[in-house]
Amino acid sequence: MKKFSIILLAVAAIFAACNKVENVAPAEQKLVHKTFTAGSPETKTALGASLAVNWAAGDEISVIGVTAGGTETAHTFTLTEGAGTPSAVFEGEVGEEEVTFYAVYPNVALKAGSLTAASPMFDFGASLGATQTAVKDGFDPAFAPMTAVADSDGNFAFRHGVAFFKLTVGNENVASVNLKTSNSRFQGRPQYNLDGSYINIQGAQDNITLAGPLEKGATYYIPVICKNSTLQTLTLTYKFSDGTPDKSLSTETFASLKPALGVVYDLHTPTVAITPEIEADDVLLDAEATSGSITFNVINPASDGVMSAALKESSEWLTLGDVEGNAVAFTSTVNSGDRREAVVTLTYTYGDSQTATLDVTVAQKAPGTSESHVRILYNGSTEVLDGETVTTNLYFSHSSSYVTLSDSGSDGGGIPNYAIPGTSLTATKSVKLDGSGHVTFTTSGTLNSSVTFYYTKRKSGTGKIQITPDGGSATVYDDATYGTVNSKTVTLAKSTQYKIERNNGELLLIAVVVSETE
Repeated sequence: MKKFSIILLAVAAIFAACNKVENVAPAEQKLVHKTFTAGSPETKTALGASLAVNWAAGDEISVIGVTAGGTETAHTFTLTEGAGTPSAVFEGEVGEEEVTFYAVYPNVALKAGSLTAASPMFDFGASLGATQTAVKDGFDPAFAPMTAVADSDGNFAFRHGVAFFKLTVGNENVASVNLKTSNSRFQGRPQYNLDGSYINIQGAQDNITLAGPLEKGATYYIPVICKNSTLQTLTLTYKFSDGTPDKSLSTETFASLKPALGVVYDLHTPTVAITPEIEADDVLLDAEATSGSITFNVINPASDGVMSAALKESSEWLTLGDVEGNAVAFTSTVNSGDRREAVVTLTYTYGDSQTATLDVTVAQKAPGTSESHVRILYNGSTEVLDGETVTTNLYFSHSSSYVTLSDSGSDGGGIPNYAIPGTSLTATKSVKLDGSGHVTFTTSGTLNSSVTFYYTKRKSGTGKIQITPDGGSATVYDDATYGTVNSKTVTLAKSTQYKIERNNGELLLIAVVVSETE
């Protein structure tokens, strides 16, 4: 399919080749040649404009023929006339006893038995996926299904199975855009009634990525299969190709919107401010140290930018030197007492007296000591001390279902009150899976950090978990085991915020132990 007269033959052909439904008919039924005329719909937008949809050379549709007895068979039909227009001719073969015909574009496999009398619907055989390919002035056809029912004259009047978000890119060097909804779903395995009206999404997910590169000032459309619920906050995140950190914008413009099939909703031209940012780790000195330096990096540096450094409060033991290259030198006195700290403020001045600042801690150990810490976390960023017993509000996300840590109970899996290894912490009581369960923490800038998280899955669900660094990609860990507490240890970067949360399935995050050592 194509948009605004740009034929997406390569994309459509690749998708069809990967998902083609082969001609299959019962052995006792002869195949006969048949021709259908397929008219594509126009997307009537909420803004009064119209986005035409034209067929492309090489397009295929899946035609489902149904006999009077209710037996359905899928056939592949190929475009033979009308490329580049909204009305095209498709030819193929059907069973001679088939009397009713339905069609789906793209030519995808449907779930077996979904057209039976007991479950008469278009039920896609697989999820559409999470990443779309950006098409200037158009959209990825693999994510924009259309369905149709043939009339008595052999005509298919297709209707859209998605809504569209229209986006004009407001920044340079955008590699991809992610669109996330706070309380609905955007993609998954779609289901439609035979008349094409929307039913539901199976395996739904709350975000979709448009992969570029995307051109500043260009317009793109993002097809979304929205679950039957209203939207709230939409968060759009730009990822950049030049090393600029991810930037996000949120909008509540569509807070009461329940997206309708075939409607375009304009996100206009979201633009984020790209300003200089300073990166630097904290510094930890031995007690005997008399000198050192703070190494920094400026992201998105300005042509006229200048870095300076100053102590936030006066210090008797730390003296700053000059800024040379990407470092600030300092001298220190030998420490003969307790551990001590000083805060250095880095200031990057650019443009018309604009500044970016960052506070860096320089710490010096007491004589003869080494540093190590253990933090035990649960429920957001709540920290408990070794030896305490957690008795309430240990929970992880999914629904209003409950998991009980006890020696019995169908959802508890026979898991007793659980003592965290290497600590005196015991987790007990009921655990509510209410959608807000996660743990967020920031690692030390001076110490080496690792995290061990303890989790188990509910009786149902796949039970995957993920850990995501701020501004980075999530790493997903394998299924938990029902009835068994699983653990995973991961080495972490310094001075980085991490979030541990459910990837999918129903599971319980019991606790997170962050270890910090020299």
